[in-house]
Amino acid sequence: MCVPQRCSHKPLPSLQQPLSSHLEHDKNGAWTLEADTSIDSVYRALQHGHIPIIMPMAIRESMTDKVTMDTTKRTLRCICVDADQVMVTLSREMASQRLADELTPVRLMVITREGGVPSHARGGDPHLMINLSSEYESIRRSYVWDDTHPTALKNLAMIRDCLAYMPNMASGLIATHRSPQSLIANLITNKAAYSPSLPPRLLASRREMRHMPTVVRAGMPIRIVTQWHELDLARVQNVLESSFQRKLNADAYFARLKTHLDFVIVTGNYDGIAIVTREHAMEDPPGMPPIAYLDKFAMLPTLQGSGAVDFLWNALRDEVHGLGLLDALNNNGGHNGVGVGRDLVWKSRAVNKVNRWYFERSNGFMTLPGGPPHWYLFWCDAEDRLKQYAGEPIIAPGSRLDDVWMNTTPTSPMLPIIVPEEQGRWERWAKCLARIPSAWLA
Repeated sequence: MCVPQRCSHKPLPSLQQPLSSHLEHDKNGAWTLEADTSIDSVYRALQHGHIPIIMPMAIRESMTDKVTMDTTKRTLRCICVDADQVMVTLSREMASQRLADELTPVRLMVITREGGVPSHARGGDPHLMINLSSEYESIRRSYVWDDTHPTALKNLAMIRDCLAYMPNMASGLIATHRSPQSLIANLITNKAAYSPSLPPRLLASRREMRHMPTVVRAGMPIRIVTQWHELDLARVQNVLESSFQRKLNADAYFARLKTHLDFVIVTGNYDGIAIVTREHAMEDPPGMPPIAYLDKFAMLPTLQGSGAVDFLWNALRDEVHGLGLLDALNNNGGHNGVGVGRDLVWKSRAVNKVNRWYFERSNGFMTLPGGPPHWYLFWCDAEDRLKQYAGEPIIAPGSRLDDVWMNTTPTSPMLPIIVPEEQGRWERWAKCLARIPSAWLA
C-alpha cells in the first residue's frame, strides 16, 4: 500500500472508488480522520493485482456567513492531511471490516532516506528489531539523532498505532532505499537480517549494518519480578517443563529458589522466563558479592521463531551485564538500566543443541571439570567494565546529550586475556556451579 507524501498523484484506474475521508472533532476537541466510504475498492484493486495509491486527502466541512436570514451556506474543502494519519486510519478500517481474510494486512513497510531507528548499543547503527511493548518509551526518552534521523521516532509511533489494529503476527519495517536487498528479503519474512540478541561487537565490522532495516513487532510486555510471593509457581513450572521437555522436581527446586532468588524476567503471560539466582562458592569469605547465575532460560515452544527469545535475552542483558549503559533504560520494573554491571554465568550440557546460540552471545566458555556428563560454563562480562578496560567512554543513564555526542570512541587497545581483577574468578565460578543441584526428576 502506497501513501505518497505529495498530493499531485492520481489514483490508479484500479481504484474505482476514491477512499474519501473527512475530519471530525473527537471528545477532546482535536481533529480526527474518519473514512467516509468502505474500502471495498482497495480490496478490489488488490484482488486484481494492482497497487492502489491512496492520496493523503480529507474533506472538511465548514459553515460560511448566512446567505439569507434563515439559511447558512455549507462548503466542502479538500485538504492535505498527515500521511501517517491515513496509514493508521487505513489499518483500522481494514482490520475492522475483515472483507477478505487472505488480504488482512500483516506487513507495514516504511521506506525513507534515513533507514532504521538508530541504537545506542550499536553505535548509531539501526536497531535490528524493536519490541514495542517494552522498548518504545526507553527508545523515545534516550533518542539523540534528531539531526540525522528526524523522522525515525515519528515513523515508529505511526507503526505502533497501526500494529494496534493488526493481527498479533503482524510486523512493521523501517528501511532505506539504499538497501534494496533488505527490502526484498523483508517482503517474504518478518525476521531481522541478524538476530537482535547478538552482541553488537560481532556485527560492528559489517559494512551493511549502517543500512540495515529495523523490524518492529508489537511484541509482548516484559516485567521483572523480585518478590517471591509475586511469582505464579504453576505457570513457572509449566513453561520450564514445556521448554525443556522434562519433569521438574518442583518441591525441591522451588524451596531452593525461594532462598536464592535474585529476580525473574517474565515475558507476556509466562510465555518465557529467565531466572537469575544469587550464588556463592564454599570458600567465599563473608561479604563477598554473590555470583549472578542464570539458573533457567525458557520459552514456550509455540513462540520459537517469533523473536520472543531475543526479546527475553535482551531484557536479561539489560538487567545484569548491560547495567549502567544508556541503551539499557527499559522501564520493566527492574533496575531500569541504572547501576553497576555484573558478570553473568550459567552452565549447559556439552551435548545441548542450544550451545551454539550460547557461544555467540557469551564472552567465553570453559569445560567444567568432572563428568560424564560433561558441562560447559558460559559467562558474559559486565559491559561497563569491559569498556573501561578498553579505554572506551561510558555514556551512563542521565547523561546530557552533549556527553553523548562529544565522547568519541578512541582506538581501543587490545585487552589482556586476564586482567588482575579477574584472577581466580573461573575457579570460583566452577566451584560454585558444582554445588548447584539438578532441578529435574531422574
